Amino acid sequence: MTALMPATDSGVHSICGVANLLAAIFDKEPQMVRLSLGIAKTVEVVECLVCHKIVSSKQTYRRTYCSRECHKQYNTVLLVCEQCGVTFPRPLSRVKAAAKQGYKHIWCGPLCRAQWLGLHRGFPSDTTIDGIRIQRGIARLEVQLARLQARLAETQAALV
Repeated sequence: MTALMPATDSGVHSICGVANLLAAIFDKEPQMVRLSLGIAKTVEVVECLVCHKIVSSKQTYRRTYCSRECHKQYNTVLLVCEQCGVTFPRPLSRVKAAAKQGYKHIWCGPLCRAQWLGLHRGFPSDTTIDGIRIQRGIARLEVQLARLQARLAETQAALV
């Protein structure tokens, strides 16, 4: 029976080959047999690259993975943040694009990026007001608020 069914390059028989064999046995049109089986094109049996589950390529995500989860797992790499040392996942496409654009440093997020740039490029990432250590942007806003409150108090005193 296997001699009648054409094998693919990987040695796996295609479902369309089985449909053609059934069409020959039952004296039906191959296209009608494929339609009754619910296959409109050639569907091969493949092995998922991640979990090695055997599925038909009609059911697979991009014909190499059994699910989107396996596709995501295969195309995700674990990186280490240069600032905080945390290990985090990132899509392989983003890592390749960053390398192609010439980026040399890896951060887990914008906060670590800002802190790293502050430490290595000369911008202080935090400052101290009244003995309390706070971030630079918040410190600037606090100083501006204090100035505005002082001007408001002067304006109110002049009006009275």
